Amino acid sequence: MSDKRDEANRHNALKSTGPKTKEGQAVAKFNALRHGLRAVQTVVPGEDPEEWETHRAAVVGDLNPTGPLELALAEQVAAKLWRLGRVVRYEADLITIGQAKDELLRGHEEATGGSSFSTFSEPIGRADIPNSKDVKAARTTLKSKEEKVQKWETALKVLEILHEFKDSDVFDKDEWAIYDALKEDLELEEKQTDKLFKDENENFAVRHARAMLKIRGDLEEMTKWAVAYWRDKKIPELKQKAEKAKKVYRNIVRRYEAALERLRLSRGLPDEAALDKIQRYEAHLERGLHKALDRLQMLQEARGAVPSSHKPTVALAIMQPAPGNGEMGSFGSFAVEGERNGVPASN
Repeated sequence: MSDKRDEANRHNALKSTGPKTKEGQAVAKFNALRHGLRAVQTVVPGEDPEEWETHRAAVVGDLNPTGPLELALAEQVAAKLWRLGRVVRYEADLITIGQAKDELLRGHEEATGGSSFSTFSEPIGRADIPNSKDVKAARTTLKSKEEKVQKWETALKVLEILHEFKDSDVFDKDEWAIYDALKEDLELEEKQTDKLFKDENENFAVRHARAMLKIRGDLEEMTKWAVAYWRDKKIPELKQKAEKAKKVYRNIVRRYEAALERLRLSRGLPDEAALDKIQRYEAHLERGLHKALDRLQMLQEARGAVPSSHKPTVALAIMQPAPGNGEMGSFGSFAVEGERNGVPASN
């Protein structure tokens, strides 16, 4: 069965006329060299061998070499062009990676990590560049001040209706804010507040709040005073501080993001070391490319496949007769120079 199939395949192959177009024929003539001189060395992991073969065949077909030496030079040209394309991709990857968010953050932290303004006892100067620690510290400060405003506002609401509760009523978790507010504003010491819970559980009840107010005076008068003070002075001051902290935070975030953007724009090119490496390798490839092209052209000119592109040298021009008188022009004569440059000679 296999013998019959082989015979049929050979018979069908005789009917094939191959590619008819010039382009197809140019590519087909190198089918035997599908894995050519530089196929293995040129394609690296991450590149498509089929794309390389297509590129190689197109370049070699365009150069139209004859014989193994010209073919080797043509493949050198294809390989150099392929590697130059790799340089461009490498440069693009360096820029892309350098501008990635995580890389920008890391680079910025490395550049500014030596000085961090984690507290605001000494505000960041206008010339200082904030880093992530500064942003975090500003955010923490803002959150603390906003929470304090919320705590005092809750304490004020409870204090305003304190007279409506029974002594045995117990405050819930949120209403505990009145304990901290009263202790801070009435300037009560720890031993004074500890007596409130002596021989009792730790639940904070209405009677405890009233006892705290009585330490400083009459219950009714102290309650009215605290309500008015918290509403008209204490809470507005806390809100003002929170608003200031918000402005500081927004300013630091804006400057931090601006610094990252400046860093991103500065990485429109690879760093100096990488750029020098790219330029050196690119120059090396270009020299090799032009050298291979020159050698291939010389071989093709030698066999008459392409017209000569080399102009007569000065030495050859001097040996030519000066036009008009049939005599040999002297060394460096205007007649010889004029003829060499395509300008009518004059004696």
